[in-house]
Amino acid sequence: MEYKLLMGNRILKNENEQSWSLNYYLTKNNLADCLWGVEIYKESNSSDGYSNENEVQSYFISESRVDVENIIYKLMENMVTPISLGEVLDDLC
Repeated sequence: MEYKLLMGNRILKNENEQSWSLNYYLTKNNLADCLWGVEIYKESNSSDGYSNENEVQSYFISESRVDVENIIYKLMENMVTPISLGEVLDDLC
C-alpha cells in the first residue's frame, strides 16, 4: 500500500458511554494494478484517554477512485466497523 488518505471519522458510543473512533481511509496499491481500496481503523478509548483496543481491515476493490470514494461515504454514513466491512462490500460491489 503506497497511498493512504483519511476521508473522515465517526465516533461510535454504546449504552455504557464507551466510545470508539472509526477512521475511514482511501488507499491505493500501486503494486496491484493501481487498485483503489478502503481501510477502516477502529480505536477503542478507555476512560483514562488511552487506547486499549484496535481493529483494522482493508480491501482493494476498484480501479476507479471516484467509485471507492462514494463507497467510503456510504460506509461512514452507516458507521460500518472493520469487522463487518467485508460483508458490506460484498453487498455494495
